[in-house]
Amino acid sequence: MLSILKRLPFDKLQEFADMCLFTLTFEGEEAIVRHLHRHGMVLWPRDEMGSTALHYAALGGHLEIVQFLHQEGADIHIKDQNDTTLLHEAAISGDLPLVKYLCEQGIDVNAVNINGQTALHLVVIKGIRSERETPAYIAIEERQITTYLQQQGGDIGIVDKVGQTVRRLLEVWQEDQQPTMWINEKKK
Repeated sequence: MLSILKRLPFDKLQEFADMCLFTLTFEGEEAIVRHLHRHGMVLWPRDEMGSTALHYAALGGHLEIVQFLHQEGADIHIKDQNDTTLLHEAAISGDLPLVKYLCEQGIDVNAVNINGQTALHLVVIKGIRSERETPAYIAIEERQITTYLQQQGGDIGIVDKVGQTVRRLLEVWQEDQQPTMWINEKKK
């Protein structure tokens, strides 16, 4: 596809970027995203929900694209209309290196979305659902991200809009499991 894009005139290239940018970043097409950027294409648009190419790359679990866009000036702290951060998206994607990168950039680990949920809420819910829906599924990535976010100061006591805390979600998850899980309490 890149060879075809290299032959397109500027106006057609921008048309392609406008139509496909979110899909390209979600799918991890880093070479094409770099090509579009090199040729002056606008890489900072928002979709109807206010999500950016960064949101899509984070949801797709594509660290390299997130790093590239961030290095080129994209705001790593951006939120969509539902107050979804890149960390929310990365936690859902199950990509620990991406979660670590975002935390290293100073993203707020306890930021809440429109539903009052932190990235910790979302990753634990994903792990519980995945293991319940597919009994053979072992939520290793979700467990690693849960542990890491707690180590980074993720508050398991934040109450979302339906009254759920991460602490309670983890207790429910533990009830589903035989071995003790990973509620990391900070020693006071």
